[in-house]
Amino acid sequence: MPLTEGHTLVVPRQEVDQWTDADEPLLHHCMDVARRIGNAAKQAFGAPRAGLVIAGLEVPHLHVHVFPAWSLEDFSFARAKSATDTELDEAAARLRTALGNGE
Repeated sequence: MPLTEGHTLVVPRQEVDQWTDADEPLLHHCMDVARRIGNAAKQAFGAPRAGLVIAGLEVPHLHVHVFPAWSLEDFSFARAKSATDTELDEAAARLRTALGNGE
């Protein structure tokens, strides 16, 4: 359930329970990927900011939420909405296009 259209998860292949358990190279890699996706999300969806959240409570595996953000309200998981497969595919295509344009 995306927080906003374009919400993406960065999930390392290495199994790490909590982000504080990740070694520096893995954490740096996750943040670099999140930065690139955040820049693409701003471009693809016309957002002034990219949100980043590491909640760590939903599943026991390090994952980083990255999403286009217009306000602090966009950070509320209580406002997350279901999306259809088509909507998710369209958002993914927009992000891929933005990632191919320099990010």
